[in-house]
Amino acid sequence: PQPPDEILSRMRSAYSNAFDVLDEKLEHIYSEEESASNHIWNISGREVIIRKVIDFINECSDHLYLSVWDEELDEISDALLSAKDRGVEVTIVHFGDKLLDIDHEYKHGREHSIRIERGGRRIALIVDDKKVILGHFTENGSSNAAWTINNGLVLLAKDYIIHDIYSIRIVQKYGEEALSIFDLS
Repeated sequence: PQPPDEILSRMRSAYSNAFDVLDEKLEHIYSEEESASNHIWNISGREVIIRKVIDFINECSDHLYLSVWDEELDEISDALLSAKDRGVEVTIVHFGDKLLDIDHEYKHGREHSIRIERGGRRIALIVDDKKVILGHFTENGSSNAAWTINNGLVLLAKDYIIHDIYSIRIVQKYGEEALSIFDLS
């Protein structure tokens, strides 16, 4: 038998040493400039995803592109308004009815059919053309996302949002005719 304070002291020391090693190794992996652009970081859980989206918005210094549904917009709107106040140019494609009255906002208008087709909602956020987070929120409550600084994926996601903006503007200008010509119904 050993006194409890000695056992606890040894355990604290062992755990502390393990965390010190992890801290050093994980930070090295996470911040490697050369290979960081090859990493895709996976995230699970709605709260963690929303927190990462807010972190990205708070880190933004120049411009952001966002494709978002009302449910997620409710949780990130304060960060978006704060970004606007910092002078960030904000471009948003909305799936839903809410608008924030900031910079460039486009209401998608096909929420119901897309939600059924995709089995949930998605979020895409591109920050300063440097990083992207893409998330999926299913109707059953499970959520997953990935983020990266890989330039090819950042630009692909940005093109996806810009494509939605073009589609929205075409439908706004040409209405039903555009829907039938481009099969956007």
